[in-house]
Amino acid sequence: MPAEYVDPALAPRERAFVARLYEQGGREALAATLDRFAALGGTAAGVHLRAGRPAEEVLAEAGTVGAALIVTGCRGFGPAKRVLLGSVAEGIVRGASCPVLTVRGGAGAWPPARVIVGDDGSA
Repeated sequence: MPAEYVDPALAPRERAFVARLYEQGGREALAATLDRFAALGGTAAGVHLRAGRPAEEVLAEAGTVGAALIVTGCRGFGPAKRVLLGSVAEGIVRGASCPVLTVRGGAGAWPPARVIVGDDGSA
């Protein structure tokens, strides 16, 4: 949880409690995602729970593990919400030092029925 979202009036003990709640929620969400992934026949080589701004943390983790490709989802909020909320996928695409594959979210979006790959012939 970014520090600017924490009420500055909270005492350190209360901040620690809120941080533990967010971490617990993150661990539960990660476990649920791994369960869905396994149900679809996927196998995860490893998982990492990080705290902070999502795009920054994904990019940092990609650097740590030496990722050759980052795959991320995008909700497709549209320009108005993207201006207000920001776009994690856009932040990842702009900051990545390796290729990024963005996948539109929503019902029936995954797995894709067909894939089109454009190639301009460059290295």
